[in-house]
Amino acid sequence: TEAVYWYVKAAAQGNIHALYNLATRYATGRGLPQYPEEAYKYYLAAGEAGLPQAQFTLGSIYLTDANSVMVGQDYQIAYSWFMKAANQGHARAQYRISQFHRNGVGMAKDLEQATIWTEKAAENGDSDAQFTLGVAYDQGHGKLKNTNKAAYWYKKAAEGGNAKAMYNLALNYVNGEGVDPNYKEAYFWANTALKNGIEQAKPIVDAVGRMLSPAQAESLRQQAQHWEPAKI
Repeated sequence: TEAVYWYVKAAAQGNIHALYNLATRYATGRGLPQYPEEAYKYYLAAGEAGLPQAQFTLGSIYLTDANSVMVGQDYQIAYSWFMKAANQGHARAQYRISQFHRNGVGMAKDLEQATIWTEKAAENGDSDAQFTLGVAYDQGHGKLKNTNKAAYWYKKAAEGGNAKAMYNLALNYVNGEGVDPNYKEAYFWANTALKNGIEQAKPIVDAVGRMLSPAQAESLRQQAQHWEPAKI
């Protein structure tokens, strides 16, 4: 395609975004033959040139041998690429670094470092990190229990599309934990959680729905059905 032609031209001149786009096309077979080894070559070039998206992808490749590139699983190399991206503010890479430390992947567990990187990822908009931080404040893991901060991070995570956070936030609104009780908000987030596969949200939907007028319930149900998470 014409787009591929210009990506090739730009990549030949060292344009890192063109290198990454070519890598993605070789990885997915979109506009080019699916060729994992060629994809890896272009990801590596973009990553070495400093593109955080490419560095994150390289970390993912070495973490799971993603895309069948056949480089083999190597936690140390994966960590190194994730760290390069994380140091440039890549939220998902920061969350991956937190998981390495929390779970002791290829290293000793370090909950202090896990918390530091979870907080960085959460501040930069990673919804899984935001949910993890909400749970930490909710249950007092590694820090003082704080229901206000728990609800704050659950809301951030829910707005970013984390279904478990939607459910927990609905409970917060039902019980008035960290937020003022609000049955409309509870009903909306419970419906959104249910739409995203959290079946335990159904009792909240049923119970809270009875506290609203039929018109209110239907309006909120429609809002939940059409709701989309915020982009970071």
